[in-house]
Amino acid sequence: CIDGFIQRFGSRAYRRPLLPAETQRLQAVFDWGKQNASAQDGVEMVIEVLLQSPDYLYRPELGADVVAPGIVRLSSYEMATRLSYLLRGSMPDQKLLDEAAADRLKTAEQIRVQAERLLADPHARETFKSFHEQWLDLEGVASIERDPKVYSGYTEAVPALFAQETQAFIDHVIWEDGGRLSTLLTAPYTFVDATLASFYGMAAPASAGFSKVFTDATRRIGLLTQPSLLSLHAQPLQTSPVHRGKFIRESLLCQFLPPPPADLIITPPDLDPNLTTRQRFAQHSADAKCAGCHEQMDPVGLGFEHFDAVGRWRDTENNLP
Repeated sequence: CIDGFIQRFGSRAYRRPLLPAETQRLQAVFDWGKQNASAQDGVEMVIEVLLQSPDYLYRPELGADVVAPGIVRLSSYEMATRLSYLLRGSMPDQKLLDEAAADRLKTAEQIRVQAERLLADPHARETFKSFHEQWLDLEGVASIERDPKVYSGYTEAVPALFAQETQAFIDHVIWEDGGRLSTLLTAPYTFVDATLASFYGMAAPASAGFSKVFTDATRRIGLLTQPSLLSLHAQPLQTSPVHRGKFIRESLLCQFLPPPPADLIITPPDLDPNLTTRQRFAQHSADAKCAGCHEQMDPVGLGFEHFDAVGRWRDTENNLP
């Protein structure tokens, strides 16, 4: 009985068949628990050992065979685990384990068939949603604060709606509109409810909740013009070319920038009713201490200056173009 339990539970925990030595070790754990306490204690100890094992806590990829020096081909069981955690965020289901047992996760076509099957699983949407929440820091959007006296129509409810808009937009692009990166960056539509439509100065959608609406493609397209991201990478009373540029460099292009000099006191340029943000931030280029990093961020961030600190379009700032 215990041997069958060890094989069933152990293979699920390790996501592969147990090796003979592992079975023997777990059998010895059970025997010790039974002799010193009871059979039930022995079973509990087996479970404790399995759930503390690196083979359960981590995803080892030791490979089935060596392809070239330093390069191994994953075994079918390792591929099953990689696919499942990538696309479902959890351990392989029985179908994947069956395919692995038959060693049918070796060719590109075999892997593709299972990947497409997993993508059809509702869990996949949750996994993708979690990925984008982490990548774009959408949880941080909820803590955005703005003064409604400065930004008309802004309420405490707006940031959460920003995040929902972006989630709905990404979800639609991936699952309903082909899932292409080019669409993610250039789609001429977004998703709004009545509150957001009013805040953006758009006509309210016909149905309740969030609905797809087309945008003015000369002003707003794709992910990077979503107010959630534009607001998240801005200051309470002004935009931030630095933060917006840094976001593009690091989160989109994976070009991690060095920290500023340790002796540098970082303060954004003072607001000046006679200057635009572009003019106020010109000091970054003039100061040699700043220019090295800021020339990588500011020009990119300044490309978003048509969007204010809540992501709404503007043609002027302080009555200047």
